[in-house]
Amino acid sequence: MTHPFITHNGGPCPVSPETVVDVKFADGRKRACRRAHLWSFGRDWWQWQGRPANNIIAYRLHQPDKGEAP
Repeated sequence: MTHPFITHNGGPCPVSPETVVDVKFADGRKRACRRAHLWSFGRDWWQWQGRPANNIIAYRLHQPDKGEAP
């Protein structure tokens, strides 16, 4: 079962840095299966720094598909 996305309104990363998350950006793009701290290098997309299209507006804990390595 896939968890629903949780709304993020900017600010500090809401999970521990090593947590694997899926994120949704302001422009509608989605990216899956990355550690949360990777979205904070250079411009912090959690904090809404940089291009507005890159703002993380939602996240969820990544749930591996069957057969995907943990």
